[in-house]
Amino acid sequence: DWYRDDETGATFWHEGSESFIEIDGVRYRNIGATYSKYSNGIRIDFQQNEVVNVIDVDPNFNLEGGQYIPRQFTTDDGQVVFVDFSYTTMDDNNAYNAISIDAVSLFIMGVNETNNTGANISKIGISATTNGEHSSYSRHYIGKAIDICTINNKPVGASNETFNLQKAINNINTVRENFGPYLKTKNGKDWYVPGHNNHVHISVN
Repeated sequence: DWYRDDETGATFWHEGSESFIEIDGVRYRNIGATYSKYSNGIRIDFQQNEVVNVIDVDPNFNLEGGQYIPRQFTTDDGQVVFVDFSYTTMDDNNAYNAISIDAVSLFIMGVNETNNTGANISKIGISATTNGEHSSYSRHYIGKAIDICTINNKPVGASNETFNLQKAINNINTVRENFGPYLKTKNGKDWYVPGHNNHVHISVN
């Protein structure tokens, strides 16, 4: 399977399927049998360590030097979390785009910390990364924001899972914006922003 370091985003394939492996004191998280990487308008998809697709993608939606959110990853409690990118925004694009490595890490660590509270998130839907229509100053357009629209196949809204996710994300030091039904904070302080009742918007600096 493929493995990723939460802190640096370093990713590699390893012959095995353990939930975690440790190399030279660094702990790597299992992110499943598939992996995609991006460079100069090309996305390369792997199934295990074999290339299965080489695809032209729009460089306007993909950040050079960025990463794709894994389609699955294992949380500390052993739960495998599947990520759903089937949602499309008004511009008819989905969220499977290369974005900031720090934004990918914020998402994984946020879900991981939520599951550490016993939330049992097993599936989470992403509606926007660099796609969609946002305000002109949105961090989506620079690959540093993610919109979460479903948790365990249920729309984001008034639920314990949503509350626990927002609370966990607020405790991660790289978070900039955390806007949703329960919290609206920016750099750790309350911040008024309209909407965000049906999704959780998170971003990094």
